Amino acid sequence: MQLTFNGVIAGSIYSLIALGFVLIYRTVKFFHLAHGGVYTAGTYAAYTTFMLLHRTGSGSIIPNLIVATLMGMVVAGVLGVLIDRIVYYPLRKRFASDLILLLASFGVFVFIQNLIQLFYGAQILTMRTWPVKEGYHILGAVITDVQIAIIITSLVVMLILWFLFRRPSLVKQ
Repeated sequence: MQLTFNGVIAGSIYSLIALGFVLIYRTVKFFHLAHGGVYTAGTYAAYTTFMLLHRTGSGSIIPNLIVATLMGMVVAGVLGVLIDRIVYYPLRKRFASDLILLLASFGVFVFIQNLIQLFYGAQILTMRTWPVKEGYHILGAVITDVQIAIIITSLVVMLILWFLFRRPSLVKQ
């Protein structure tokens, strides 16, 4: 049963990544490889914000986590717009082929990845917000609050995008 739960959790994470790719592809009509780099940059911005707030002792953990999450979202959004305006827009304006756009997105991904590694290093960084506690025992398996949140989030995002893509007036097919 634990392997089944782990598979559902991993599938939920993969589905969130895939939904991001689908959303971008449906709107700009090319495969944006730098998508993961943009998310990673947003995550590191959230990490940095959380650590700065935590070190200065301002607020409690939950408000700091909310502010850090919002900062990560803003940084990822601004970075995505900047990439589009600086890299992709000039290429689309010149009617670049899909292959050129794909190669450009790969170059942007490598650039973002190396820039992040330059500032943060290659080690894994974590935000410890509260003490680690044992998960819930369900049908002989253990599942944590974070894993439940991942599953619920992926289902909600899937449903929202399904409803949006069913409306041709909202998203061009």
